[in-house]
Amino acid sequence: MNALFTMVGLVAMAVPLLVLGHWGRSNAEALVPAHFVGLERERRARMLRRGGTTCAVVAAAFLAGAVVALF
Repeated sequence: MNALFTMVGLVAMAVPLLVLGHWGRSNAEALVPAHFVGLERERRARMLRRGGTTCAVVAAAFLAGAVVALF
């Protein structure tokens, strides 16, 4: 029973992180404030895309932990 709660908790944390990561990668250009121009704007957009990728990687780790919790 304890493993089930652990699995549900890990999945509950993974799903929003996965959605947030995907959304962040998809909308990185629009999320950069308008007053940044040129190379600074590109640098900040890359930073936001890396953050989105990091969220997706952590979500995958949570999902892997949920699978391990079953055994």
